[in-house]
Amino acid sequence: MPGLVAVARRHPEVRLVLVSADFDAQRTEAAAFLAKQGVSGTTYVKTGSDQDFINALDSRWTGSLPATLVFDAKGHEVAFWEGKADEARFEGAIEQAQSHQP
Repeated sequence: MPGLVAVARRHPEVRLVLVSADFDAQRTEAAAFLAKQGVSGTTYVKTGSDQDFINALDSRWTGSLPATLVFDAKGHEVAFWEGKADEARFEGAIEQAQSHQP
């Protein structure tokens, strides 16, 4: 999370959207974690069926967390991965999104 937040701050032209898959009972804890990480933008909470949410985002997603999806300015997915990533991977995904010509 720290690397993602750092990269997002270096790229104010990029919209960072975070979706929590935490249970309702963990919502306060999740909000405290995000605040501690310096996340100040709007975050969302997943509702409904886990599988419907997973399928709607990317059929390759196993449901493992964290998961990262990167879209270009027109909403086309250009990068996807499960698991942690370092700043270089986030930077590369942003570059890919910014240069993507569908």
